[in-house]
Order: sequence, then structure tokens, then C-alpha cells
Amino acid sequence: MEDRPSRLSSTTLARALSIAGHPFVLIPLTVAAATRNWIWTSVIAAGTILPMLVITLRNVRRGVWSDADVSRHEERGGLYRVAFPLVALSGLLLWLLGAGPRMMRGIEAAAAMLALGLLGNRFLKISLHLMAAAYCAVTIAWLYPHTLYALL
Repeated sequence: MEDRPSRLSSTTLARALSIAGHPFVLIPLTVAAATRNWIWTSVIAAGTILPMLVITLRNVRRGVWSDADVSRHEERGGLYRVAFPLVALSGLLLWLLGAGPRMMRGIEAAAAMLALGLLGNRFLKISLHLMAAAYCAVTIAWLYPHTLYALL
């Protein structure tokens, strides 16, 4: 029997891309690249990303959500209702710590994006991965215009 190299299945590749492009990964990396400030990055990670990760894993374990990506349309409302207050909490922490106007506008934009996602969720199955990726790409392209083609 001939040994053949194992091939990467499309499902495995899709899952790897989903993890690499997950909002839990992209958002802290974007904040770090945009601000070059570990305090702001830590506030976002501790105030939004880590609690969302814990809540997501807990809800998946309890069977409230089908998977860690909250892929089912009917489950998304719960995710938005958890994410929105956490973003607001992170915004409050950043404001109390003296974050500048650019950082505060970024938090406001994230909150607006989540609010629109929640409103649109009644009619559409909006990809949170794509929404976060677009937000991060626009942020990085705006701050570092030379990255535009690579981001596209």
C-alpha cells in the first residue's frame, strides 16, 4: 500500500480560517495594532473578549447555543444582548482610564455595529465574524493605508 500525504479537508481549512478570523482573535489584535497600547488592549480583552468567551463556552456546554460561533440565527439575539453591555462596560472603563477620542469613537462604532446587528438579526443572518473582520479591516486600513491591498 502506497503512503499518500494527508490532504487538508475543506472543513478543516474552513474551521482553521474561522478560528484565525474569530472576533475573539481579531479584535484584540486590531486594538493592539491601532493603539500600540497594552492597557487599552487589556481593557478590551478583559472587559469584552474574556467574558464573552466564558459566556459562550458556558452557553454551549449548557446547550443554550449550538456552537461557539453561535451559528444559528435564532441564537444570535442572545449573543448580541450579552455583547452590547460588555462593549459599553469596556467603553466606560476606557473613558475612566482616560482613553483618547479616537479610542472612544472606536468603541462607539463597535456599539453601533452591534446595535445594527441586533436590529437586523430579525430579518437577516448576519455573520458576526464578517462584521468584526470588516470593522477591524477598516480600522487598520484607515490607520495604515499601505495595508489596504493586503487586507482586501
